[in-house]
Amino acid sequence: MATLVRSHPLIAYSVLAFAFSLVLTLLLNVSLAFGLLALFGPAAAALIVSRVWRGRAGMVELWAVTKRWRVHPVWYVAALALPAAGFALAHVVYVAAGNPIVPVPGSIQPIMLLLFVLVIGEEIGWRGFLLRHLLHDRPPLVAAILVGVVWVLWHSPLYFIPGMPSYGGPFLAFAAWAMSLSFLLTWLWMGTRSVVLATVMHGAANLAPSLVFPVTDSGVLFGFGAIGTGAVAAVVVALTWHRWVGSPDPERSFGSAPAT
Repeated sequence: MATLVRSHPLIAYSVLAFAFSLVLTLLLNVSLAFGLLALFGPAAAALIVSRVWRGRAGMVELWAVTKRWRVHPVWYVAALALPAAGFALAHVVYVAAGNPIVPVPGSIQPIMLLLFVLVIGEEIGWRGFLLRHLLHDRPPLVAAILVGVVWVLWHSPLYFIPGMPSYGGPFLAFAAWAMSLSFLLTWLWMGTRSVVLATVMHGAANLAPSLVFPVTDSGVLFGFGAIGTGAVAAVVVALTWHRWVGSPDPERSFGSAPAT
């Protein structure tokens, strides 16, 4: 097992993240607590693979990016504002398509506030481990797509297993939105190399619809959300295009802001 992890660490990580979370997700109907614990499947996989693959050095590297929070405040503003901008634009496009304006803000459920924090269990894995290592030998454009695909597939059991909360829901619309968000998260990661900031943006993306586009139809939410978030991501990528397609660099940064 250890040999397989060392030979194919990123594949091993993805399999473990899926396995841990799927087992817990299947117990979601027993208790919501299992669903919340499933959010930490990516983090658990990152810890195991880091230890087996790179030993103590791997654990130190993972902890360093997980605890990093001292970055310029502009990054916090971006982490909160860009997801909201994406859904606000989605609302504009929705109305422009002939639909009525949706009253804002909507209500925020307590569980959403809890999830804002708990998605750190995902971000330790997706950005803190998988994206970080993909960027060692792949340009950010490719890395963002690969992480986005794994991230989307990780959510797929919620849409395809009977009894799950999103069973039968608009998976393709969700996938389009998540892929768009993956580019924003990659840009944020390259500027901060911080799991904390990735968690803030991920949490903000989950909360933003309640504030600026509180529709109840998830197909409408993710479909138009993909358009709005995709447009915001496209602008971000276009403004820094040369940095998305250049040669891979382990220490690549989009101009990391100084610590405060």
